[in-house]
Amino acid sequence: MKINKQKMWKWGVGLFLIFLLSLFYLNDSWKVSNEQWWDKYFACTPSEVSQNIVLVEIDDASLAEFGIWPWSRTTTAALLEKIQSGAPAKIGVDINFVEKTNTEADLLLQRFFNENENIYIPIEGEGLRLNDNQWLAQGFIRPYYLLGRTRQGHINFINSDDNVVRQVPQSVASGADQYQSFSELLAGKTWNNITNRIYFCPEKYFNHLSALDVMNKLSAEELQGKFAGKVVMVGLTVADLHDYVYTPLSTGDYMYGVYSHANAVNTLMADKQFHDLPFYLDFLPFFLILLGFLIYLLLTEYYTITNASVLGLLLLSTWWVNMLLFDSGWRFNGWYYLVGLVLIYLYVLVVHYILLFFAKQDLRRTFGFYLSESVLNELINNPDLVKLGGVRRHMTVLFSDLRGFTSLSEKLSPEQLVKILNIYLTEMSDVVLNENGVIDKYMGDAIMAFWGAPLDDKRHAFNACVAAWKMKNLLVELNKNNAWQEDVILKLGIGVNSGEMIVGNMGGAKRFDYTVMGDSVNLGSRLDGLNKIYGSEIIISESVHAQVKGEFVCRVLDKVAVKGKTEPVTIYELLGPLAEANDKAKAFATNFAAMFDKYLAKDFPGALELLEKMPAEDLSVQVYLDRCREYLKNPPAENWDGVYVLKTK
Repeated sequence: MKINKQKMWKWGVGLFLIFLLSLFYLNDSWKVSNEQWWDKYFACTPSEVSQNIVLVEIDDASLAEFGIWPWSRTTTAALLEKIQSGAPAKIGVDINFVEKTNTEADLLLQRFFNENENIYIPIEGEGLRLNDNQWLAQGFIRPYYLLGRTRQGHINFINSDDNVVRQVPQSVASGADQYQSFSELLAGKTWNNITNRIYFCPEKYFNHLSALDVMNKLSAEELQGKFAGKVVMVGLTVADLHDYVYTPLSTGDYMYGVYSHANAVNTLMADKQFHDLPFYLDFLPFFLILLGFLIYLLLTEYYTITNASVLGLLLLSTWWVNMLLFDSGWRFNGWYYLVGLVLIYLYVLVVHYILLFFAKQDLRRTFGFYLSESVLNELINNPDLVKLGGVRRHMTVLFSDLRGFTSLSEKLSPEQLVKILNIYLTEMSDVVLNENGVIDKYMGDAIMAFWGAPLDDKRHAFNACVAAWKMKNLLVELNKNNAWQEDVILKLGIGVNSGEMIVGNMGGAKRFDYTVMGDSVNLGSRLDGLNKIYGSEIIISESVHAQVKGEFVCRVLDKVAVKGKTEPVTIYELLGPLAEANDKAKAFATNFAAMFDKYLAKDFPGALELLEKMPAEDLSVQVYLDRCREYLKNPPAENWDGVYVLKTK
């Protein structure tokens, strides 16, 4: 019965979701998003812009030459006469001549308009609204009456809710007056719909030149070459005059009004008009596809990769159908299909995760007691990791233990020892975890940690070194503040190594640990023990040094072959972050490196000379003093390579 209720709940909510999506579709609730989806399809190329459209820009250079705007109508008439001398097919003047100016100048311009029937000027409707398939205006901003008999077309655009111009009305009416669009008059073609989508192309694709060039620079022959038989559009391209709109091509920028009208003309001339699909080819497929997808997901293992692929196929098919219809001049509301399919898929995924919630809680209860939070989260997200086995990764491992802890344990009671260990291990573990490390295990007073799994960490070596340095400094503070309350001073040694390791669950089928294994892990353990030889606290391998040398000050210590290995490795002491290191530490590292070079070159007298200038209390200095003196008495073999072979772990 419980299963039946669960199924009823899944199906009921799913069908209700489809009902809501259908309402959104029918009410066009996501109109702006749908328009923005359509914007992606308008990828105009230069070849799509008609060469029969030329724009004459009244730009900053023109205003600088002929005076501030508005110009005298005598100047405007002179410009238009120049253009007309080039024998254009039509001239569209995107300038509102609403004011009365000098009567003589007004009459001059009126006479020019009357004598040239290929000139068109704008009229603008105010307060547009759509009513019974007709765009109505409350009134018109008309040209001055002396110019009002000139051929006029409305220059209105339709702003979307995101304040972007995408459409133009076929005509605008107010009372008995009705005007077709400015773009129709100039293109000589008719819009197909009441409201028409403009196919916008960038301004740079259009032929254009400055009004200054037309007036002062171009010869009669050049004007003929540029204008003959073409549609010439004149308009302002001066930002301060605010004759611009935002279009689908705008990315925080705008398009000048005359270029917007040129795009409308180009849309008509290039036959880039679009039709809306009829209802039965629009909404019904939307409803049926969503319903079919829901049924498919609920009847299958809907959280599998296969069904994610089905979603991807449907989305790609929607895009393809959109492109196909777009190329055929049909408007298809593909945005709604995409949103609907994704929401249905997400709904089914949510149902799946609700059903799996308690299973994941069981995993957390089972493993949460002995795995770090990062490992636990990885296991919960990838349950297959619970299986035995491992993967090979390049990682960093850190080993640390307390110096002289065995002798210290003989002086303290078990209770005191446990108390100190608990404080110490807690504090050090927090440092490791805060630096994105994983605590592998505790071995008495020793800590084993690693970086680079289960989550990828490209800076695993750096994070491990930061943790080592913070552990060292934290122990100094804990000693200083008598955190142990037993008048004891703790000292630690840390070894850090990077390399290929096997990481995963190791053990039996019923009892296992998430850990790392491999030669690189073993070397990290050996490095920890080497601190006793050199009196250092943090030793890193050459592989770690190669990754952090630009961020930490490091002192080369030796070239060693650890027990059980023949391949030598150069080891370094970590002296601290580069930004925190003082000049003394940097100088010590530099001088010690110079000494080590002489040592490797068998220049033992030169090495001794440098060593005798270094702090005698440094154990590593004493180590090399003893070695150099011994080699002066008993020189090494001819093939000696400076490698110090360790006999013990």
